[in-house]
Amino acid sequence: HGGATGGDRQAALFKPEFMETPNATKTLAIVDALTTWNCIMPPRNAACCTFHALVAQELTGVLASLTALECDMAFRPHAGWQCPQCQLMDDLSSADTTLTCMLCGYNNRVSDHMQSNTAPARPTDPPILHL
Repeated sequence: HGGATGGDRQAALFKPEFMETPNATKTLAIVDALTTWNCIMPPRNAACCTFHALVAQELTGVLASLTALECDMAFRPHAGWQCPQCQLMDDLSSADTTLTCMLCGYNNRVSDHMQSNTAPARPTDPPILHL
């Protein structure tokens, strides 16, 4: 269970032709997911704020549950395309005519995106986390 940290495995990106997804984007994606959960809230004096209550109680519990799951050798991240603004990856269906990033809202036609992204794009500005 868990990630490989031993010296017997060399670290490599899942999709080497894409840029590594920045921590700011990963954080924003998790916070975005938290905003969709309806959870039992602890008493007001048990946490400094709703955000930290959700992180401490719910997210920590979900991470423990995920870590305890059996290994899934078939698991693969969505890797059809990568948003050039926030570097989040997503699936690409043959029916898609436009690409819309579910995190930052980037929108472009598939043909335009594929022509302009033969090499990995450098991010313009990292996503901003507003809590």
